[in-house]
Amino acid sequence: MVDSHAHLHMISKNTDEVIERAKKEGVKYILCPSTSFEDIEEVALLSQRYEIVYSAIGIHPLYAENLEDSDLNRLEREILRFAEDRKLVAIGETGLDFRKGKNPRKQIEFFRKHLEIAEKISKPVIIHTRGEKDGKSAFSVAYEILKDFNVSAVFHCFSWGKEEMNKAFERRFFISFSGNITFDRKLDEVIKQADIGRILTETDSPFLTPKPFRGKDENEPSYVRFVFKKISEIKEKDIKEISCKITENFEEIFLKK
Repeated sequence: MVDSHAHLHMISKNTDEVIERAKKEGVKYILCPSTSFEDIEEVALLSQRYEIVYSAIGIHPLYAENLEDSDLNRLEREILRFAEDRKLVAIGETGLDFRKGKNPRKQIEFFRKHLEIAEKISKPVIIHTRGEKDGKSAFSVAYEILKDFNVSAVFHCFSWGKEEMNKAFERRFFISFSGNITFDRKLDEVIKQADIGRILTETDSPFLTPKPFRGKDENEPSYVRFVFKKISEIKEKDIKEISCKITENFEEIFLKK
């Protein structure tokens, strides 16, 4: 199994124990993305400390909209500082948040900068898309911007419909499902029709704790097993088959040479 999006540095539990529980449940890879300039170093250190942990460097759109234009160059410097690190496998989390954000222009500016850097150093991008603004969804705006760049991408914590899923697959992008699929049925048909070769799994720890721990515990990578279980139930396929294919997908986008 894989957890393609876990903010390990935000989990209040003992990190050694969190990693051991994940390994015990059969989690082979964990990808830990940064969200601000302040946590880049911590994310990089976690990837060095634990063999199964890999890192992504980026600025979350809700942080980005409060930054200065001069921080665009700072972002590039920070990413390039780790560009040769074998454990840095992606750029992100970046993207557009129109639900909580108040400065879409700034979000778009930083999103484009992430894509520019990702294209330059040949790394995939982890994309956050949520909400809509002026009748346009964050997904549709991000999708149009992506046409200007030659990058591979993952739409993390995918919460859109079949139309958006098909658009993502047309571009050979991946979509990732999180713990919300265990308590929100609106994605059942999307999961049922999704190409197993184009999907990933994640926890988005410490957020989106899945059933049966929702409301009772902080999310952690070991709980990704409930995401796998739900996907296997919806697709009516053996969980081992699902796990093997999604692990291959992770290796294809993040670990290929």
